Amino acid sequence: MYSSKFIVSILILAQFSLNTISGQWNNENTDNRIDGTAYDNNDVDKGTDASLEKLLSLNYRTLDRRQGKQNATEDDEFEFLIAGGYRPKTNLLVQFMVSLRTEKQFGYFGDNHYCAGSIISKKVILTAAHCLIMGEKIMEPNEITVVAGIQRRLLKTAHTQILAVEKVIVHSKFSLKNKLPENDIGILKLKDEITINEGFVNIIPMADSEPIIGTKCTALGWGKITQYGPPPDEVLSADLIITEVEEDKSACSSGLVCAWHENDLEISGCEGDSGGPLFCNNKLVGVLSAGVSCGQTRTPIFFSDVYYYRKWIENAAVSIRRSSSMVTIDKLMLLLLAIIKLAITL
Repeated sequence: MYSSKFIVSILILAQFSLNTISGQWNNENTDNRIDGTAYDNNDVDKGTDASLEKLLSLNYRTLDRRQGKQNATEDDEFEFLIAGGYRPKTNLLVQFMVSLRTEKQFGYFGDNHYCAGSIISKKVILTAAHCLIMGEKIMEPNEITVVAGIQRRLLKTAHTQILAVEKVIVHSKFSLKNKLPENDIGILKLKDEITINEGFVNIIPMADSEPIIGTKCTALGWGKITQYGPPPDEVLSADLIITEVEEDKSACSSGLVCAWHENDLEISGCEGDSGGPLFCNNKLVGVLSAGVSCGQTRTPIFFSDVYYYRKWIENAAVSIRRSSSMVTIDKLMLLLLAIIKLAITL
């Protein structure tokens, strides 16, 4: 009898414990979810699975700790320092940049991102030459897709524009033979014009003067957040200052701009950041060319100097417009010849 009562008591206590735990798990105030909302296996936010959302939030938690944000926890063991390691609440600069992707995604939207670029006109994207080379050959236009109007790499929204490439142009003297890339600059001509959408997609003015040592700038990218880690979903920003390398001041001349964070020398570009912008005073000053070991060494990030290459960029853009005009003229001439031939036949 007493044994039966004991067993029944244990069962009641176990049931009460399970109900209590279940209530806490589903309570908004005590939920395990980072954003404080109730977690549901069927929760889908604009096409992004909640499980992916949660994973990305956990990855960013250490970034938030570095910025002193509330959703950081004291037991976080790692700090993600690559590409500046922070996300501003409102990122007004991302509207000027694009994600460069391979022709086809592997499994889901955004998993084929490999480089970045900047919008310098409705039909021209400026990027690094090495982003346009596969092996030893210049990539074909159909091998590259340009995606504008995104802040999150994995999320397609109503503002997202997916654009095809018509022509790929790489600097004729681009080289990877020396310690640092040389003439690492290239442009993409788009088949169709980008639709300007203030706040989401816009054109960035290019630098109209030489970069000045000590200027405060910002670099953006979707590159890996650690040397061997994953790329982020949301674009990251890095606050940098234009500098010179004391050991070799010539390293930052001849078409290169050097920039770093004086108080955090681990901030650097990483795989996936290449071709991305360096913005200074609301102008495009640099194109990310090279970094060393994703912030593992005390070296600056090297950017191709936009002002230094401005004439080349403008000439290449003019040649694009001229070739487009010639195609139009050729079509008109063919149409005129067809009309004349038809008139003679009649």
